[in-house]
Amino acid sequence: MEKETIKLLEQILDNQVILFKRLDDIECMLKNRHRSAPLTSYEKELETLNEKLKEQRINFNK
Repeated sequence: MEKETIKLLEQILDNQVILFKRLDDIECMLKNRHRSAPLTSYEKELETLNEKLKEQRINFNK
């Protein structure tokens, strides 16, 4: 049970990082009066970021 809880908390943290990155991108675009790119254009970038976070966590836990 404890391992499952830790895994879920790690996923929540990853999702928060991704959401904050997306919000920061939107804020920058609004300040510069650029139209925000469609969400689909960020999917691949965010998936890559998520994979990097997972790799960092694995390396950290070693």
